[in-house]
Amino acid sequence: MLRSTTKREARVTWLLEAALAQAQRLTGDATLCRVSMAVYDSGTSMAAAFAQVGEPHTILDRYQWDLRDTPLLAAAARDGQARTIGDLRDYSDPDADYLGALRGAGYLSALTVPMVRGHQISGFVFFHARAAFFFTPDVVTRLTAFIADMPRFLMRELERDL
Repeated sequence: MLRSTTKREARVTWLLEAALAQAQRLTGDATLCRVSMAVYDSGTSMAAAFAQVGEPHTILDRYQWDLRDTPLLAAAARDGQARTIGDLRDYSDPDADYLGALRGAGYLSALTVPMVRGHQISGFVFFHARAAFFFTPDVVTRLTAFIADMPRFLMRELERDL
């Protein structure tokens, strides 16, 4: 699926570090403390964690899932729209493994941005915060232009010849 994964992962990680710093500047808050990216394989319907910055987590950093088994992410992939989860404690099955790992790591809210080109999903960018309801409409508005561009930069890096 991806060639030169180590070099590519390092470049994507650098982009995610810049994304986290910019998102913290735009929101004025370090409560937003993790950004990660997952890639999606349409042939198998599987998504897998690819790179992350912020606080590492053994489960989240290597997580894989079938998109068909995660209704929240499947909906974001279908319509190409970002999704927020105000309080991760309010959600359980069928996304229990991933959401449980997020809660266990101390994250209480999330912003998920699908990486879509045309009508094809290629992955997701996840922003996580330690405060519940961090991603208010005001915060999302401040991040709108930024989150609209971020998937394009990441997709370009994934497709780039190394």
